Amino acid sequence: TPDACSNVPYGSSLPSPPPVEYAAIILASTYGERLFPLTDDADATNADDDDVRQRRRRLPKHLLPLANGTVLDRLLLSLSFAGYGYIILLEISETAVDAPSQRTVAPDAPASCPMVVRTVPLSPDVTSGSADALRLLISGGHLHPKSHAMVLTGDLVVMCPGTLRAAAEAHREARMQYPCRGDVACTMLLSDVGREDEDGAPLKESAKQKKGWLSREDEEIDYTGLSSLPPSSSVATYPHSPLPHRRVLLKRPLLEVEEDIHFDGTLPKLSIPFVSALLPSSAGGGLSIRTDLHDVHVYVLSNWALGALNSYRWRHMTSLQGEYVPMLVRRQGRGVAAVVPDPKSNGDGGESMSGGGRSVDSSRVGSRDGKEEEDETAFVVSAVVVPRGLRLLMRACTVPAYLFACREVVSQTIQTPSDLLADTNLLNFPAIKSIFRPPPSSFDTAVFYIRQKDNTLIAKSANIGEKVILKSTTVGHQVKVGSHCKLNNVVVMEDVSMGDKCTIQNSVLGAGAELGDGCSLNDCAVASGVIVPARTKMKGEGVTAEMFQ
Repeated sequence: TPDACSNVPYGSSLPSPPPVEYAAIILASTYGERLFPLTDDADATNADDDDVRQRRRRLPKHLLPLANGTVLDRLLLSLSFAGYGYIILLEISETAVDAPSQRTVAPDAPASCPMVVRTVPLSPDVTSGSADALRLLISGGHLHPKSHAMVLTGDLVVMCPGTLRAAAEAHREARMQYPCRGDVACTMLLSDVGREDEDGAPLKESAKQKKGWLSREDEEIDYTGLSSLPPSSSVATYPHSPLPHRRVLLKRPLLEVEEDIHFDGTLPKLSIPFVSALLPSSAGGGLSIRTDLHDVHVYVLSNWALGALNSYRWRHMTSLQGEYVPMLVRRQGRGVAAVVPDPKSNGDGGESMSGGGRSVDSSRVGSRDGKEEEDETAFVVSAVVVPRGLRLLMRACTVPAYLFACREVVSQTIQTPSDLLADTNLLNFPAIKSIFRPPPSSFDTAVFYIRQKDNTLIAKSANIGEKVILKSTTVGHQVKVGSHCKLNNVVVMEDVSMGDKCTIQNSVLGAGAELGDGCSLNDCAVASGVIVPARTKMKGEGVTAEMFQ
C-alpha cells in the first residue's frame, strides 16, 4: 500500500517497487514538437539578456498550464481519484532530478487516495520513443515483475477519472475470462470523436475545427476494426465495466492505408490476419471498421506483454502506439509464441528472454500447421470505447487540442457533470453515470475570479483594462490586458502584457509575451517572451521572436 512506502530522499537508493496489481506509468519524456512554439526554446537560448532568457523558458507539454495547475498536476490527481497507488513518472531530464526519486503524495481532495510517485529522469538522447522508455524502466527494476501497468502519455487531460478505473477493471475482468496463459495482452482506451452535421452526415476534421470542436490531424487517425470478445466472455460489457468493451482486430494508420503506392489512384485493401478464426461465430459478432475512434495513448498492458517488449525480439521497435501495439493486434491469432521468445533460446549473447522477470509458460504454446485456425494460446487485444457524446478524456498534443482542453476543464469545474454530455439522456443509464466522479480539481476563489456565464477564469493578480470582452478564456497571474480588448477562446499565460484594442481569438500567448496596441491574432501560438509590435495582424502562425528581427 502507499502508506507502507516512506518518502525517499533525492539521489538515494530506492526501495523495491511495491507488488501492486496495476501500476500507472506516465510517459513525459518529450517536449511536444506539435505544440510549437509553446514548447520550443529557440528564443530562450538565443537571448542575450539574462532576464529575457529566464522568462523565455522551455516548457515540456506536461508542464503547460491548465486552468489553475498544469497538465501533469491534473493527471496525477485523476490517477489518485481512480485508485492508483503506485505511479512511475518518466520525465525528460531537463525537468527532473539527476537520480530517480520517490515520494508519497496525499492529495488534499475528497475521494482521492495516497499514492507513491517514483520519478525516473530520461534524456532524449537515450530514448528514441515510448517503447525505449518502457524498456529502460523495466530493466531498471522500477516495476514489480508481477504488476500489470497502465501506460499513459504525459499530455493526457482526464475529465472523469472513472474512465481510467473502467479501463483497468475491464482488463482485469477480461483476464479472468480466459484460462490460457496468453489471456489479454493489452486493453486500450478509444474515444468516439465522430460528429454529424444537421443532416446526419459525418463531419470532416476540418469542419469540426471550424465549429470549435475537438479535431484530429491525419497522423492521429487510424483504421480500427472492432468485434465482440471471444465466446469465453458472455457479455460485451462486463458487470463492473460501465463502458463498451470490444476486441481489436485491426489498427492501421490512415496515412498508411490510403497511401497511393503505385501512383495509379487505387488504394490498398485492408488485410486482417486470421480474421475468420478470430471473429466470434455467434450472432452479432461481426467486424466493424471505423475511422472515428481516437486512440488517446492509454494502454493497460499485462505483465507478460511488458516482458516481451523488453526482449531482444522487439528491441528494434521504438514506438508503443505506432509499432508494438499494432504488432500485438496482428499476432493475436498466432498465439503467445508469436510474441514472446522461447525462454530456451538465446538470441542475444546469453541474455535472458524473460523480460525482467516476466515470462510465459512455454508448455502452453501450441504449434501451427499453416491453416487459418486460432492458436490454443491465442491472446486478446481489447479496447474500452468511450461512446460518442461523452467528453471524458483527450490529448493536449496540438495547439488546437490544448486550447480545447483548457476550455473544457474550466467548463467542467464551474458547471455540472451533465454539461460534459452532448446527449444528456446518457446520464439516465446507470453504467454511464457510474463513471462520473467529483471534479478532480477546483478553483481557489481567493486566487481566481470565475465568470461562469462567459466560461472564463481570471487570476486575481491580473490587471484587466476597461471595456474588455472575455469569452472562454483563461488569464494567468500578473497579466496586463489593455482597454477595449476582445479575447475569445484564448489562453494567456503568466506575465503577459497586452496593449489596447487588441483582438485575439483561438490563440495561446506564452509566458512573458508582450503585444503592442491594436494587434490582431487568430489561430496563433505566441512563444514565451516574444515582443509582438503594435498593429501586427496574423492568422494561423507560430509566432517567434525571429519573425520580428
